[in-house]
Amino acid sequence: MIKGTIEIWSDIACPFCYIGKKKLEKALEDSGNTDNFEIIWKSFQLDPGLEFQEGVTMLSSLAEKKGWTPEQTAGAFVQVQKMGSDYGLEFRFEKALPCNTLQGHLLIHLAQRFNVSGPVKEALFQAHFTLGENVSDLSVLKRIAIENGIPESDFNAAMSNQSLRLEVDKDIREAQQIGVRGVPFFVFNRSFAVSGAQPDEVFLSAINKALAGEA
Repeated sequence: MIKGTIEIWSDIACPFCYIGKKKLEKALEDSGNTDNFEIIWKSFQLDPGLEFQEGVTMLSSLAEKKGWTPEQTAGAFVQVQKMGSDYGLEFRFEKALPCNTLQGHLLIHLAQRFNVSGPVKEALFQAHFTLGENVSDLSVLKRIAIENGIPESDFNAAMSNQSLRLEVDKDIREAQQIGVRGVPFFVFNRSFAVSGAQPDEVFLSAINKALAGEA
């Protein structure tokens, strides 16, 4: 029985959003409340103007921006990789391809109509951070959709339909209205929020607070 909602603003290209997803899932499982909340994924773009460039990786892009050596750049990600490994995640920043995440957000909204937004979100994170795939490429998105039970015909029709873009834009406007400055951003029962990939106990406390009906 659903007892509450958790709305999550996040971006596919955000490693802390991936870690935050795992932290929340662990807290829900540890508390025995996995089935008590409806998870609603909300769109947020960290860099809406970014475009895919052949041969550019997350590491090479940062190295160029900062003027760092490859060793310095890789070192900047060590702590994030360690945080991820604690939750079974493999961040391969040397393979991750910077790209525009809008198309991925469209797919997540489509997936919500088929009740598979969680698995699709997970697949997009894995494609971006572990497999080194271009998550702005429609062929990659189509494969993820089909693997998660979304018919190809529905994918083709929806991805060229303006309604998904309107849903994404609505999420982004709403984030601005409620003061979201960074992601991940978790809103419990439309009452209170947790910002960032906080320690596990923070998520456990938020879950208990939401179940108790506290604001």
